[in-house]
Amino acid sequence: MPPSILPMDYRKEIYKSFIPMILKTITTFRSDLVSAYILAKLEAGRDKEVFGKIRKLREVKGASATYGAYDLLIKVEFKTVEELDRFIFDVVRRIPGVTETVTMVVAQTMIEE
Repeated sequence: MPPSILPMDYRKEIYKSFIPMILKTITTFRSDLVSAYILAKLEAGRDKEVFGKIRKLREVKGASATYGAYDLLIKVEFKTVEELDRFIFDVVRRIPGVTETVTMVVAQTMIEE
């Protein structure tokens, strides 16, 4: 069954099983912050509303509208993976108009702006 159709509680358990592995990888490269990119699909016509809400979140370090399979790319930084997890499940996915997210945790920054 694809993750997008699994019940939310089950998906949370799957994600939590990866936290120790992710933490080990992250602390190997950068121990001060957990950086991640969140890709979001939005309901048609709700992009400006969602962008307005995303823009106000202090955890968001950058956001871009995108073409393709996802509508929005969000860069975030946290002190822990647990904070990232809470942000995704309790904030981003509860914004009206956000229909799906995919999160990519940064393993190593190759080029800094």
